[in-house]
Amino acid sequence: MLSSELTAIKHSKRSMLSILFLLIAIILGEAFSWYGNYYLFWDYARYKHIALSFKNVYHPTMTTFLAGNTSGQFLQTMIIWLLPMYLLLISTQRLVEQSQTESNYVTLSRSSKINRYLVTSQLTQFIVFMGLFLVLFIFDFLLAELLFHNGQSFMDLENSTKYSHLLALEMHHPNLTYLAYSVIVSAAFGLFAVVVQVLVLILKRPILVYPVSLGIWFFMVAMPASSTYFIQPFIEYDWGTYLSALISYLLICGAIIVGSNLWLKLRGKYVYFS
Repeated sequence: MLSSELTAIKHSKRSMLSILFLLIAIILGEAFSWYGNYYLFWDYARYKHIALSFKNVYHPTMTTFLAGNTSGQFLQTMIIWLLPMYLLLISTQRLVEQSQTESNYVTLSRSSKINRYLVTSQLTQFIVFMGLFLVLFIFDFLLAELLFHNGQSFMDLENSTKYSHLLALEMHHPNLTYLAYSVIVSAAFGLFAVVVQVLVLILKRPILVYPVSLGIWFFMVAMPASSTYFIQPFIEYDWGTYLSALISYLLICGAIIVGSNLWLKLRGKYVYFS
């Protein structure tokens, strides 16, 4: 199923354009950050005849998509807030179309195959989107290293490390921190892709799937233990805030997935589909 899903994405113009948009957004974010910090600082230094110092250039990890600390990262907000839209456009929109033509899981299942289909399809969604975002985040990291090589500025966050052990640890190991966040956030996005998939199987109609998935995502972003607290590194929160946000996210996604799977199995067992 993984191979067929990748093939379907590869041959879907909608999927490829959505992925291309994400890639361009990451490149533009780094380009805006570079122009706003590196280029303008060097130009100012030459004009004022002052000494050049990499202490005034952003550390590469501070300009990355996940960090979202620079002027070039306004695109991050748009992507994070509208994440369910991209998940649907890249992959799960096909499930909506299949359900409308009576070719979704129900015609395959007839009870004994339901469990296998649900496990396989959801694992596929998780792997595809975790892999996709991990590749994008690593590409972003390499691009930042290229553009801001030797940069040392952490935007005065050093003054806040006394209030947060987590921040102090992150700044002591910035590259390792970004890589760790890349894996965790990619897995979190992959998990929400599974949430979107089960919503598609239950609701079936785009008029319901899009607002419901966006509503759940907005709720998790806006709630007191916002999911953004574990998505964004190098912020002035400590372990308590980080872990409460991550645990809340996992509990909500887990509850939706488990509850939806139980309902889908029950419906598949007791309802005969033509």
